[in-house]
Amino acid sequence: MTTQEVEQAITVKAVEQTLADKIWADIKDVELGLFALEGQSVSKYCTPILVEPFHLYLSNNKGIGAVLPAMEEALFKKYDVEMQDRFIVVSLKKTLPRR
Repeated sequence: MTTQEVEQAITVKAVEQTLADKIWADIKDVELGLFALEGQSVSKYCTPILVEPFHLYLSNNKGIGAVLPAMEEALFKKYDVEMQDRFIVVSLKKTLPRR
């Protein structure tokens, strides 16, 4: 591969953001309010895991059970947050059609 081909491949990879990447970029700095301490953000307790491009799978890297309800509380307006197996799964909130 030439240097130009490598640079082009890197540029294309940087542009191709999945929905999971966009969700992570949006929520990683959200304050969780855990333990009544400041600076308790999603990124301090969770690590993104690549499973599928349309849902964000997170590993609770500290093993603290309070992270899930804190994330549900902090993200409920825009995202659905649920536990699936050992992952916290964050996806765009499903909106129901109005009648």
